[in-house]
Amino acid sequence: MVAAATADRSSPDGGAEQADYTVTAEGTDTAFCVEVHAMKRRLATGYESVAISVGDGACLDADT
Repeated sequence: MVAAATADRSSPDGGAEQADYTVTAEGTDTAFCVEVHAMKRRLATGYESVAISVGDGACLDADT
């Protein structure tokens, strides 16, 4: 699980899960935003696709 809201199970095709994480390290003021977007079919046990992107700076609404 992407640790975001679960995909819409009422949709026949499933749905998308999206999560954003701000990554920092002790001793530096640098931050990165890691965005995870996953597509899941309704009755599938795994994800159909997963896309990950990384950007400079903290996420606007980070989960973690």
